[in-house]
Amino acid sequence: MIEKIEAILNMKDPCTLTAANKFIGALSWYRKFIPGFASTTSPIHSVANLTRNNRRKFQWKFAQSQAFQRLKQMLVSEPLFLHYPVDDKPIILTTDASGVGIGGVLQQEVNGKMRNLYYHSQLLTPCERKYRTIEKEALAIFKCINRMRSFLFGRDIIIMTDHCPLCN
Repeated sequence: MIEKIEAILNMKDPCTLTAANKFIGALSWYRKFIPGFASTTSPIHSVANLTRNNRRKFQWKFAQSQAFQRLKQMLVSEPLFLHYPVDDKPIILTTDASGVGIGGVLQQEVNGKMRNLYYHSQLLTPCERKYRTIEKEALAIFKCINRMRSFLFGRDIIIMTDHCPLCN
């Protein structure tokens, strides 16, 4: 695993669409270990999701370069390990939504320390970006529960959100 991370860290800023997609592909496996992965990669996705006919329009700008460097930094600064859940403790799902993405973290308090079990983040589709805030926050909860369902079956779950209208 260390060799793979070193290869990513040694990558230069992409100057072609293929290189940008290669970088995103190289990081895809690590997305479950990096909180906010989708939001951080959104500037890169905005230029990497070009169709074959629009390939010439690829432009790597400051926002993409900043996201590129931030992702490389996250690979070495964020803890790249997750814990296994303890059966007799409740699981805490904390979710959030923004204008471009949704995400959540599954955690468990064990011996007074919060342990990360799973991260999920994804970009919103153009249609989902038009949702009202309450709908985006509810979508974050729904998508995270769906993605993390194997951890959640048969367990006590506490859902935490920063959007108060969902709590009432």
